[in-house]
Amino acid sequence: MACRFSGGDRVHRRAGGPFFCAGRVAGQTERRHRKRVSSFVRFCLVLSRAILSDTKVRRQWMFLLTLGVLSFVFGGYFFGGSFMSDHPWIFLFYLAVSFGGLIFLVLFAIFDILMVRKALKAEAQAAFRQATRGLPGHPFDDTKPSDVENPPVS
Repeated sequence: MACRFSGGDRVHRRAGGPFFCAGRVAGQTERRHRKRVSSFVRFCLVLSRAILSDTKVRRQWMFLLTLGVLSFVFGGYFFGGSFMSDHPWIFLFYLAVSFGGLIFLVLFAIFDILMVRKALKAEAQAAFRQATRGLPGHPFDDTKPSDVENPPVS
């Protein structure tokens, strides 16, 4: 028997009889495919993390996605209205995609609001720590209690 994965011209023999080399070659192909898929998934995760972490890029994506969803909704209404009135399943799919895009944009905006609040809170805490750094007895005080009680004599 010829090997399925080598063009059919190679015959592998084992234990006195021919056999397909499917397990070895298929395993290699499967590993390569998994590696490609995992590389793509890793790339998507890194890209989404980069988009979500930068405020300017996040807002540019929100703007582009808003334009895309609005053009999809208005395009379907003005250009596909008569077609979708004749095909109710396509209209339901169009409605589900429009509603999904709207929900995604709302969640994206809520995420942006939460990230901005987090950044403002961190800035306010840093300013508070900076303003109260030298005050004795403050929880963020870097001075030792012995320095406050017994100031160095100069």
